[in-house]
Amino acid sequence: MNPIPPLRPGSAVQVVAPSGVVPREAFDRGVGVLRGWGLEVRWAPRVFDRRHYLAGPDGDRAREWVEAFRDPGVAGVLAARGGFGAMRILEAVDARPHRPARPRLFMGFSDLTALHVLRFRQGCMGIHGANVTTLAGLDAHSLERTRRALFGEDPAGTFRWEGLRPIRGGRGEGRLIAGNLSLICALMGTRFEAPMAGCIWVVEDVHEPPYRLDRLLVQVGLARQAGRLRGLVVGDLGIGDQDPEAREAVAEALDRLAGRIGCPVVGGFPAGHRGPLHPVPVGAMAALDGDQGVLQVIEDPCGGGWGPSAG
Repeated sequence: MNPIPPLRPGSAVQVVAPSGVVPREAFDRGVGVLRGWGLEVRWAPRVFDRRHYLAGPDGDRAREWVEAFRDPGVAGVLAARGGFGAMRILEAVDARPHRPARPRLFMGFSDLTALHVLRFRQGCMGIHGANVTTLAGLDAHSLERTRRALFGEDPAGTFRWEGLRPIRGGRGEGRLIAGNLSLICALMGTRFEAPMAGCIWVVEDVHEPPYRLDRLLVQVGLARQAGRLRGLVVGDLGIGDQDPEAREAVAEALDRLAGRIGCPVVGGFPAGHRGPLHPVPVGAMAALDGDQGVLQVIEDPCGGGWGPSAG
């Protein structure tokens, strides 16, 4: 896997809009956060285009993505927002002549899951983390972890999580794939599907009723390579504390899935649309201890080469 070149004060980052319509006020607040970290923030006027529920036509969004990764003056590419639309440009941005000449940082989440999976398949690491429009709304701890992830600071601490809730014990090591459960399932059966063999999945979701979450989890368990997953880490699935029946139903669905796939499974990971959103280095090797509830990245995503174990 190509490592993630970290940003530095003064680095130029290009904001792109491969998905939904970008709200200007939240965008401006996020840009303010990035500038406060000493970054030069760039974007094209077309970021604010609108075509129905999309940030402009597919062709424009695909060209913007390709050009951002080919611009030699850009150190990192950040997603403006999620929504929907990234799947529609996968074929266009996967064309071999369009692939970037050198690796560079990319961060986004939610609908950007589709592009993270594509980059994983292309051998590039990335950061599953806040979009520009969600940056200013992060809690202080998530925001600081995000800053450290972008600048490559203390990766051993930034990418270690303790106190996760054991669902199925055991230990597993594999490459991380993090994203929205609905998007990961939507890609199944396509040539862009997320690999399972040798991987640890970190998943989250929002706005899905319990029966649909149940269906998504059943779909994961029925996948041909489900038994080759090395671990499953579950973040916030959008079920509120005020609905104990729904929480119980989803917990039972997770228990069934854990028994079927036979790898360590933990819950309570701080990633989701409604609360904490810790950055996760997609493509990095990690170790999951399902007994102790610890997820630890065991290689420096920036290429430093250290390798602690979980536990």
